[in-house]
Amino acid sequence: MPARRPVEGVAQLKTIWKRCRPKDAEEPYITLDISGFSKVYLLGLLHYLVAELNMGLPRIVHTTQTYAPSRLTQGVHQITTVANFFGSFSVEKETVLVLFLGFEAERSLSVWKQFNPSRTICLVTAPRDGNEEYLRYAEKNNDVLLAQPNVEVRRVAADSPYHIRNTLESIWEEFKASANMIIGPFGTKPQTVGIFVFWLEHPRVQIVYSFPSEYTKSYLNRKPGKTIVLPLTNVNRGTIDPKFQFSRTGDL
Repeated sequence: MPARRPVEGVAQLKTIWKRCRPKDAEEPYITLDISGFSKVYLLGLLHYLVAELNMGLPRIVHTTQTYAPSRLTQGVHQITTVANFFGSFSVEKETVLVLFLGFEAERSLSVWKQFNPSRTICLVTAPRDGNEEYLRYAEKNNDVLLAQPNVEVRRVAADSPYHIRNTLESIWEEFKASANMIIGPFGTKPQTVGIFVFWLEHPRVQIVYSFPSEYTKSYLNRKPGKTIVLPLTNVNRGTIDPKFQFSRTGDL
């Protein structure tokens, strides 16, 4: 299924769900490997399993990827609100845009231009292995956006959904009375899981995405890294288990 048609991909799962759904409806247990999903697919699948079927978040595993610090995509094909994440906006409020930045500056900048926010908070990922070269490249790659007025930069963890949820919660508390909130997920997949956990508690928030025109050789030449486990099975709609933490299992 083409990457720009995630709604159709999730629809295929819906057609076969009766044949593969867990037999124990009270305590369903699903393991989801998100390594091959695009972020839009991932959001759509989590919405179906958690928000529509009310199953709670599954056990999630993810094999990280390594690549040279360079552009991963080129151009912008389309900017859209992610299906089922349209939010609820007040015309009387201004807009705060939260962008997870990486190596795809054109896509992030296009979203910023599209929504013309009164305030922008850019979340730059701290490198997994402590390699500051990745961080410096991400900041240099997005220098046009970061140089705009009313743009603030904060650092976030690469692989902790709970940290992302808490970061977004603090931003929400800061602006909920005065502004609408839009999120652009251009960081890691575990960060996207954290965005979804936050959205479960705040469905008024809108999630937007810009699709690339093409992928670069750096993207196509990625190599697998460590496999990590995101233990989210105790997280239900509207509640967060205080024991929910990120854990690393190493190579699996």
